[in-house]
Amino acid sequence: MEGRTRRPFRIALAMAAALTALTWVASPSAAKAAEDAGASAVKILVSPGAVADGKTRIETLLLDGDTRELVFLVDGEEEARRKKPPWNAKVPFASPPREQVLTVRALGKGGTVLGEDTAVLNRARKPFRVALSAVERRGDALRVAGEVSVPRGGELTSVEIYLGEQQRATADGPSFDVEISDAGNVGFARAVAVLADGRTLEDARPLGTVTLEERVAVELVQLQVLATLRDGRPVAGLGAEDFVVTERGEDRAVARAFPADDVALAFGLVIDSSGSMETIWGQTRSAAETFLARVLTPKDRAFVVDFDSGVRLVHPLDGDVAALAASLDRVRPDGLTALYDSVAFSMLRLVDVPGRRALVLLTDGFDHGSHTDPKRAVELGAKLGVPVYVVAMPSGGGRQGLGGASAAVQELKLLTDPTGGRLIRAGGGGLGRAFGQIAAELRNQYVLFYYTDRPLEDLDGRDLKVQVRGRRDVEVRAVLALDQVR
Repeated sequence: MEGRTRRPFRIALAMAAALTALTWVASPSAAKAAEDAGASAVKILVSPGAVADGKTRIETLLLDGDTRELVFLVDGEEEARRKKPPWNAKVPFASPPREQVLTVRALGKGGTVLGEDTAVLNRARKPFRVALSAVERRGDALRVAGEVSVPRGGELTSVEIYLGEQQRATADGPSFDVEISDAGNVGFARAVAVLADGRTLEDARPLGTVTLEERVAVELVQLQVLATLRDGRPVAGLGAEDFVVTERGEDRAVARAFPADDVALAFGLVIDSSGSMETIWGQTRSAAETFLARVLTPKDRAFVVDFDSGVRLVHPLDGDVAALAASLDRVRPDGLTALYDSVAFSMLRLVDVPGRRALVLLTDGFDHGSHTDPKRAVELGAKLGVPVYVVAMPSGGGRQGLGGASAAVQELKLLTDPTGGRLIRAGGGGLGRAFGQIAAELRNQYVLFYYTDRPLEDLDGRDLKVQVRGRRDVEVRAVLALDQVR
């Protein structure tokens, strides 16, 4: 081929990073919240792209503190049991691997079934393919026919038909059969399939000869980034050419850069409703309602979680600002502060949600009463690639809150900083200001895509550095997006 070269590729819109040993036992009230939210009593943690071949370690996340035993089943047959932490097991699968169904069942006292989770492992993915079945002359015209195989989760935008390097026709279905008049004396025809997420793949056939296929596989990595000046103000109006991505010391060209307005946002608003919040609850509720109205556009969604001694889903993922705000009327401050339980619980609600994601957590106190290990909550946030914003408030309940507690603030920064979020102190009635800063950042994020020839599972955030070309006054915070594939 001469002139412009189109490189077909395979795309992965996420970093495939393994979820390591994350086991969380929620308090009974948290478990009840999970059940009310439609969650199972136990969740199977499966690394994206993992292959179960022979004996394979299966890791779980418990959501019911009354669990006494876990039963691991493969295709309906019991293979293992666990009666104490760690709630993980080596489970035998077929070798060589084939598609199998894994079920993990949580049992309570007396063998009562509390819930279960199911995952299909080694599922064969439908490949992304385009194949020309006919390229034949009809006088001065040329008939071009073929078929596109659209992968699971993909959406075909168009099929572009080229004669040489000139596009001459477009089809919009997976099966295409077009006739091009005045074909002229060209040497080959090409069909280029374009998916909505940017993937392309082509098949080229020299006229009158056998099919020639060119497939070059590279990975497309997604980064959710925020560019700010040194005073914290977001930098708007940047394009792909303005960013430089360095991967293990090698510069990578940014293929595409989308501003926040072009990519839907899903976030969790996680609110401390412990007893110390009672005297400032009116202010908190009002600021939260204003924040929701300020951030959500028609294509965005949010959910609301509140936590005290337990964790509750107050309102599921929804784009209705009025309904989300009204749900706050059901919250009554009381109890302790199961902060890390709330982070883990909320993270799980964003695992399978596409687009931009974030958690916004408001609290005035130290964690007290969580079953979740703080280090594991931090690890979960970093692995899932969800920026965590924490608004630290002075306590309204007669004790020192986070506004002046440096130890607790530093502990929370271990949660916010690795995820690309940040902690904002809202002292002196500055709750509205704090929410305003977060709203501005969420509205000015970018989603970047760049290509790598390295296996995605070999990369993590420590391998990457993102800068704005020629702007030493601009800081870039970046977070990798993780796609959970079941």
